Amino acid sequence: LDLTPSTGDFEQSNSTLIYGNSLFLKLYRKSTESINPECYKLMTLNEYGFESVPRLFATLAYSNVTYTNTTFSSSVAILLEFIPNQNNLWEVFLDKLSTVFDYHQTSQNSYEEIFANHLSALIANLADVTADLHIALSKAKAIKDNHSINKIQTNCLYTIEETFEELKLYFKKNPLKQIQILLNEEAPLMRFLREQFPKCKDVSLIPIHGDYHLGQILYGKGAELTIIDFEGEPWKHSPKELALALEDVAGMLRSFSYALNFYHKQNPQYAHSVSSAKQQYYKLISNCFLENYLNKTSGYDFIPSSSEEFNCLLQCLTIRKAMYEINYELNNRPDWVDLPIEGIFNHLNIQADLQQ
Repeated sequence: LDLTPSTGDFEQSNSTLIYGNSLFLKLYRKSTESINPECYKLMTLNEYGFESVPRLFATLAYSNVTYTNTTFSSSVAILLEFIPNQNNLWEVFLDKLSTVFDYHQTSQNSYEEIFANHLSALIANLADVTADLHIALSKAKAIKDNHSINKIQTNCLYTIEETFEELKLYFKKNPLKQIQILLNEEAPLMRFLREQFPKCKDVSLIPIHGDYHLGQILYGKGAELTIIDFEGEPWKHSPKELALALEDVAGMLRSFSYALNFYHKQNPQYAHSVSSAKQQYYKLISNCFLENYLNKTSGYDFIPSSSEEFNCLLQCLTIRKAMYEINYELNNRPDWVDLPIEGIFNHLNIQADLQQ
């Protein structure tokens, strides 16, 4: 058995080592005042036979750590099965989009035909895996708790308010047109969310992935999908044990939008045709994902029982995710901030000329 260590050549926020083609060691850079949520989520998924994650072999933690008069265990590292793969799903999805838009330029086929021929199978498979993920996690723990849902709603509103404050500071130095347009939407957007969020109560909380997007999924040589990195959003100070399953769904819908806008930005030679078509393809992609996801999860307590509540909750969480992305890009990749801004414009049906 070859266990020669190497560092790998992929982007990671933690320090990692690969042992041969068998084991993957992740050293957590950020300590938590508890066992890292990734550990118990992977334990749960392995226990319930969910195959679309790496097998967990071992965890390393400090026990009985005392800090500010509190004693806890803190995760240090996790040892996983190494998954050989062709790429992550973000790169695969962009390749698929390239094919889709090539056909869009050269063929007479409809949007629906091009989508069915080149993207629908991948999206349906991803939706099935996502549904199976949530079903497996819900078997470990699922509770209805209005207090916790209220707290989630409060945190969502805080994230959006915080992002608007960041936008105002950024706008003073970079008075971009699209930022001004979004700032003008602050009051109606906050009013909409405060009106809609309280309607969403009849749903169970479960463990979720927490930072679910195309880049968190490996694409295997046989087109199998493997979900990785269950630590939650990078900016969450204390990852939640339980959350709304639709937070993951909203994250993936935003990832589809991100990829379409990114492809548009990276291919200016197709700017006009891509711009006019990408919303049509986004609708086809998101509808296919939601239809297949709901086919498997309908009737589970972590899905709102009424379509009205489902749509209301998903819309609120998608807006919240887009605003989180704007905040993240402002502080890490400001040249990318136009991608989530355009995404939220599309989501809110704001018509704007974004060319500077």
